Amino acid sequence: MAIQIQQILLLSSGENLSEQTQKLGLALTKQFAAKLNFCHFGSGNLQQNLSSSGLDFQFEQLNSSFSASQALKLINKYNPDLVMVQLNANAKNGIDAKSVFSIIDHFERMVLTIPASGNIELNSIVVPIDTSFETRQKIPYALAMSGISNATIHVVGVSNDTDKDAEVTIKNYTRQVCNHIQEKGKNCTLDMRMGGNPSEQTLKYASEKQAGMVVIMSEQEGRFMDFFTGKYSEQIIKNANIPILTVHSKDLVVSEARL
Repeated sequence: MAIQIQQILLLSSGENLSEQTQKLGLALTKQFAAKLNFCHFGSGNLQQNLSSSGLDFQFEQLNSSFSASQALKLINKYNPDLVMVQLNANAKNGIDAKSVFSIIDHFERMVLTIPASGNIELNSIVVPIDTSFETRQKIPYALAMSGISNATIHVVGVSNDTDKDAEVTIKNYTRQVCNHIQEKGKNCTLDMRMGGNPSEQTLKYASEKQAGMVVIMSEQEGRFMDFFTGKYSEQIIKNANIPILTVHSKDLVVSEARL
C-alpha cells in the first residue's frame, strides 16, 4: 500500500520561516496533493511569508510561546498524517529537539523536523538499517519521499557491534531493501558502517552523500538498539543539519508499510 499524506500540520515559532521549510512544505503538498495547516507560535506574522511560496494553506496564529502540550492539542485538532516542525537556533522561546521528541513520543504518525538554517536539495535520501526486524519498514516512507524529486536512496547498514552475526544480519537486510527499492524503479546505493556510534555514523554518511533527508524510526529501533546512549531518534534530530523524517512504529500498522 502506497504511503498517503492527506493532511499536513506545520508548526513554527520565531520571526522567520526558513527557505527550506517553505521549499519542503511546497514540495510535500504538491507531491501528495495534501492540505496544509500552518500554526505559528509567537507574535511574528509569518502568514505572508508562507503565502509568497505559492502554498494553499490554512493559518492559525497562537500568541504564546511554543509548548509540546499545546502542539499536541493542535495535532488532536487537525489530525494530520504528517507534522512538520521548524526547529529554532535559539530554543529559549522556540522549538528545540527535546520538545519535538516529546511530540514524537505521543504522536503515532510521521514527524519531519527541519533545522532553522541551511539549504537542502531533495535529490538524496539516507536510510540507516540496523539489526532489528522492523528497521526495513522505513523503506516505503523513503520511497514516498523520493518521489518529490526522483531522489536516490542511500541505504547504510549501521551498528556499533562488529561481530559476525550482526554483520550477516545487516548485510541481508540491506540487500533486501535495495532489491525492493530497485524493483520500484528507484536509484539506490548500499554501504556499511560497522562500529562506532550509529547515530554519528548515520549523520556522517548523510553529509558525505550530501543528503537532503534522513528517514529513521522512533520507537522500535530504540527498543532493539540498546547500545545507543539515549534514544536514537533524539540524537539524530538534535545533531542533524538536514531534515529528519521520523516514522513511528505504530504508523507501520496504519499505513500497512511492508517490503
